[in-house]
Amino acid sequence: MSENANGEKKASFEFPFELRRSADETVGLHYRPICRTDNSFVGFEVTDVLYSAQRQNEVLRRYCVSEIQDQTLKKGDIIMAINGKKTQSAMTHELQASLELYMRVWRDTLEDKDDPTPLMYVVSDYAGTAVEKEGGYLTVAKGMQIRVQRDTRAPPEETNAHRCDYIWGWLLDKKVHEGGWLPVDVLAAG
Repeated sequence: MSENANGEKKASFEFPFELRRSADETVGLHYRPICRTDNSFVGFEVTDVLYSAQRQNEVLRRYCVSEIQDQTLKKGDIIMAINGKKTQSAMTHELQASLELYMRVWRDTLEDKDDPTPLMYVVSDYAGTAVEKEGGYLTVAKGMQIRVQRDTRAPPEETNAHRCDYIWGWLLDKKVHEGGWLPVDVLAAG
């Protein structure tokens, strides 16, 4: 986990990622668009890193320069901008046409990615039982801490109030079976 100037651990960080390719070479990434609840575009989530991007990762690792050692693309990274472009159409065009890509990448630096039930913080109120048409949703308030079951993350159904993925969570003082579903956009890593 990276640290800021005061030595405090940060929950996320951004870094530039440069990728050069020949005209007949693909970018080497699979990705999907990420949007906020108001459907505004955030960026592209990397869903797979293929050979050409993996080769760029290897070059960065080989030189082991401390400033760039963490600057390798990984599954789950969010590409926030490409060559200074921030809209979905402009970023898509850059991915398809530009031979040099300068990406601003955001990565969640959750300390233990293998923890199946990580601690999360609620960043905005969510009245699950009031806003969802079906039962089984958790009501949470901003500032609460909850645990989530990482392997339950699922896309929204047509009837859901939020258009982001949903995940099963429970309050810290409750047992797992006493939890409920909630949208991931109301959560931040602990």
